[in-house]
Amino acid sequence: MKNKPDHIKVFIIDKDVLMRRKLSNILKKEADVSIYVSADESGFEKVISRAKNEQLSLLFLGIEELKSKEMDLFYKLRESRPNLNIVLMPRLNSKGAAVVLQGLNRGALDYVTKPDSNVGLLFADRHFHKRVIPLLKAVRKQINRLEDVKSIDSDDRAESKAYFPEVGQMSPAAIDIIVFGGCLGGVPSLYKIITDLPESLDIPVVVVQHMP
Repeated sequence: MKNKPDHIKVFIIDKDVLMRRKLSNILKKEADVSIYVSADESGFEKVISRAKNEQLSLLFLGIEELKSKEMDLFYKLRESRPNLNIVLMPRLNSKGAAVVLQGLNRGALDYVTKPDSNVGLLFADRHFHKRVIPLLKAVRKQINRLEDVKSIDSDDRAESKAYFPEVGQMSPAAIDIIVFGGCLGGVPSLYKIITDLPESLDIPVVVVQHMP
């Protein structure tokens, strides 16, 4: 039987048993969610096979530092399954910050920080619930939106262009401000666009990036 479009299959990979339990308990309370759990990366091929066979929608991946098997797994998954939504779970420390910056640049959907100690983890239920549930809802909307995009035809695009007739025709001298609007998963595009901006740019730049 086919899954409903908004059904979410979630894989959790984290070495910390307490972290796995907390996430599982939060997700179990949500409707239309299936959960698969692993203590570690369990071998690249096994994870890839599960991602393919189970048609995973979302992966929560615990990563302690850049030089780790989990980070290597992240890179490989981005190459082999670019449409898989991956949420990083680093520690709340300098190594975790490096993981987040690199991960977002390489296409991670978002991140959820873990306290830098197991004691802090015991009292972090509210923090995880506040971060995980919006991500789950965002992924569900994203799945449904992708279904809708398939029905967009050339007439819809022509109609959109009619609302913005000057796009692509404005001279640089007529531009007073540049505004970038990004949605979930748009961070890699922002990295590329912003780093390509000329150093001599003398007008303000505003970035509006949605993160759940």
